[in-house]
Amino acid sequence: MDMGLLADGFLALLLVVTIGYAVVLNRKLAALRETKDDMARMLAEFVQTTAQAEAGVRELRERASASGEDLSSIVAEASAKLEQATGLKEDLGFLIEKGDSLADRLERGIEGARASHVRPAAARPATAKAAEGGKPGKTGKAAPAQDDSLMRSLAGVR
Repeated sequence: MDMGLLADGFLALLLVVTIGYAVVLNRKLAALRETKDDMARMLAEFVQTTAQAEAGVRELRERASASGEDLSSIVAEASAKLEQATGLKEDLGFLIEKGDSLADRLERGIEGARASHVRPAAARPATAKAAEGGKPGKTGKAAPAQDDSLMRSLAGVR
């Protein structure tokens, strides 16, 4: 056997192994090319989705800013109305105090007038009864009835 033949056989074996390796490598490169196309599509979709997300975030920020401005104007209006309501409350409190004091004065005046004008029927002079002629406006009975209705009205107001 010749060394040349042995060397050619060895080279032929190496060429067969290299061709097999080239075929496997070619298949892997073809799969990589297909994956590259898929990756390119996915990357394009990712870029598009990212752009949409950024636009959504910008819109959300704009709306939040507008809502914040609206909310601050509402708070300012509410604050102004609260101040106005506080002023009205103080005014109403003052008016109630004055009304109570006036009602107390009226009540004391009515009680004083009743005490000085109303006397028992036995204590009244007979001439006064005859002079009145039994008219309801001037008798001792009509005035206390009017005073009682006035007192009940004042008590109902309180």
